[in-house]
Amino acid sequence: GINAEYGKQWYQRRVRGGIKTALVAATSSQQIMLNLVVTVVLLARAAAAAVDLNGASVDMLRHQGESGTNGTVFIKTPSTGRSGLVCAAGVDSKTAELLCNRAGYKYLIGYNSTLEYPYDALECDTMIEREMSVLAANLTCPGDATDLGNCTALPADDSCDVDTALWLDCTNDDGVFWRLTNVTLAHNQVGTHNATDLEVGGNFGTVLITMNNLRTGEEKTGFVKSYIHDAGTLRALCYFTGHGVVKYPTGARARNVRARESSKISCGYILQNKTKFALKHMACDDPQYSFNNSRLSKCLFNPVEPEDTISIGDALWLKCN
Repeated sequence: GINAEYGKQWYQRRVRGGIKTALVAATSSQQIMLNLVVTVVLLARAAAAAVDLNGASVDMLRHQGESGTNGTVFIKTPSTGRSGLVCAAGVDSKTAELLCNRAGYKYLIGYNSTLEYPYDALECDTMIEREMSVLAANLTCPGDATDLGNCTALPADDSCDVDTALWLDCTNDDGVFWRLTNVTLAHNQVGTHNATDLEVGGNFGTVLITMNNLRTGEEKTGFVKSYIHDAGTLRALCYFTGHGVVKYPTGARARNVRARESSKISCGYILQNKTKFALKHMACDDPQYSFNNSRLSKCLFNPVEPEDTISIGDALWLKCN
C-alpha cells in the first residue's frame, strides 16, 4: 500500500513537471519569435526613415536666405526632394568638415548651434516665410568617411528645433590656418650666398617673416611686400625685432637699396636658397599708440597665393634707429 501510494505521487509530480516544462518551452519560443518580429519591424522602420544623404546639397544660409561661407546649414536630398535644417546635437568636427566639403569648401573653421551665432544665422522671418523646419537629426560620419554619402542621419524629432540647428563656418582660404611666428631683419655680404652667410638680428635689413600652418604643420620663411607708407606697421616690425618703439623707422623697397652696401639680402643669396615671398600684405597695430595690442599674433596679413607674381625688388627693407 505504501509503495503504491508513493508510486502514484511520483507519477503525478512527473506529469505536472512535464506540463510545466512544456508550457515554459512554448512560452520561451513565442517570446523569441515576438522579439524577432519586433526587431525586424524596427529595422525596417529605421531603414525607411533614415535621411538619404547621397547627393544631398549643402548651403549655409544667413539673412534673408543668402548663401555664404557661414550660416545655418540647409540640406536638400535629391532622392526625396525634401529639404531643411540639421540638428546641431551630435555633430562632430569630422561631420562638419564633410558638410563644408559638400558645400564646396576645402576647410572647416568652426561649427556650433545657431543659438550661439544669432547675427550670422538664418533669421526667423525667412524661416517662417519659406516654411522651413529641421529635416535631419543625429547626423554622424564614421572616422574613415570621405563623403557625406558615407554618413547617416535620422528624421528630426522633438529633441531639437530651428533655434538649435547647426551653424557652420567654412573657407577655401589657406591663410586662415597660417600664424606668424617670427620676424627678423637680414642681410648678407655681396658675393656670399650660403645659408650660414645670412646675418640676422641687426637693426637693418630685408624683412623676413616666419609663419606656421596650424593645419599641416608646414613652416616657411619669406619676404613681405613693401608698404613703406604704413609707418605704424614699420614701427611694429622694429618693435617685434627687439628695437623698442622707434619713432621714425626707415622703410624702403629692396630695389632702392644699393647692393654694394651689403645691407639687404642679395640676389645671389635669393637664387641659391630659393627664398620667396611669404606675405603680400601685412598691417600691425602701432606700438606708439596701442602698446598692449602690438603683438605679431595680432597683425593682419594675406599669404602669397601660387598665382601671385611679386617682384623681388618689392620686398620690404627696414632700418630701425
